[in-house]
Amino acid sequence: MHIGTEKTGTTAIQNRMRTAAPQLALQGVLYPEVLGPGNHTHLVAACMEDDVWDRVKANILATHSLQPQAFRERLRTEFAQALQAVGNWHTVIASSELIHSRLLLPSEIGRLFGMVRPHVDEIEVVLFLRRQDRLAISRFSTVLRDGFGEFDAVFDSVAPANYFRLPPGRAIDDMVDYYDYRRLIERFLPHLPVGKIKVVLYPEEEGGVSDSMSEFARLAGLDSALFECANDRTNLPMAVEAQYVMSEVNRLLPMSFPSGRRNRHLKKLHAQIEARFRGTRRQARRADAEAFAARFEASNEWVRATFFPERPSLFSHRFSQYPVEVDYSHLRTELADEVRRFARKALDGPQTEARLPGLLKRVRGWLKPRRLAAR
Repeated sequence: MHIGTEKTGTTAIQNRMRTAAPQLALQGVLYPEVLGPGNHTHLVAACMEDDVWDRVKANILATHSLQPQAFRERLRTEFAQALQAVGNWHTVIASSELIHSRLLLPSEIGRLFGMVRPHVDEIEVVLFLRRQDRLAISRFSTVLRDGFGEFDAVFDSVAPANYFRLPPGRAIDDMVDYYDYRRLIERFLPHLPVGKIKVVLYPEEEGGVSDSMSEFARLAGLDSALFECANDRTNLPMAVEAQYVMSEVNRLLPMSFPSGRRNRHLKKLHAQIEARFRGTRRQARRADAEAFAARFEASNEWVRATFFPERPSLFSHRFSQYPVEVDYSHLRTELADEVRRFARKALDGPQTEARLPGLLKRVRGWLKPRRLAAR
């Protein structure tokens, strides 16, 4: 069970696993497509509380026209059928970084194990970690792609941007739910002994593994030859200019429609904005990065003592890669024309969800097998 964290090469691993799935199946290793296409987001959506809808879950349920309980039971059945259909297998691999970022409650982790445990004799968890300030900066591009509209909030709690609907009184706090690695690991300890949790330091960390994909293959007992030629450069960092324009455009349109479906017009604009700017990566002030990382020293020390007792610290305390000062105030003036141009594109597009095309697509899908049967 590969649970993340986010921004540690998870997409590259998932893409390679999906590509290699036919060869792996011949070796008795399954990477079930039924759990989600590449990234096993369907598994995560099925395990979330019924009244908690992030944007991924909302889009999945809207696409399948199902409510949470019905979707969960269908996935449970289809997962069991997929395993039975193969018959001769010894390992099944599930992978989604959203296990890290979305399954936050004991009940949600319990559902995750309840979905998998009936089919296997033992479960192991693989978790890649990187220092929190680096994670925050890398993650910020993803948050903007999810519709976040605050350019200066790199080290803030931005989790609300990920959610379509939350129950009254339910608060999501990144400082507790996302960046606190001790809390993350402790979610799993009621279900696994600590020895079944494999924690790996991301390659950029001092003493970290040289390559995430090769290390994942080793830990999962996979044929390393299937991963040697993989050079998946996905989820690349976004230029700071693109981040600024995207944050401004995100304020104009919703990322999700009331049905839960993604706003495809906005997603297309995002792709155009990223393609338009190939500038420098986002930076942060050295003092801000140091202060942010310091918030998690106690948590990181627990992880070090539990999993890396030979190390003097979990992560390095070097922050020299950050400039002493960073000032992006000039972007407002320099990119004003670009912001106006993309804003016009945003407002020229659909402001509400076009339901008819989706309905016609579902009707065509319903009619197709009946036409074949008639023939």
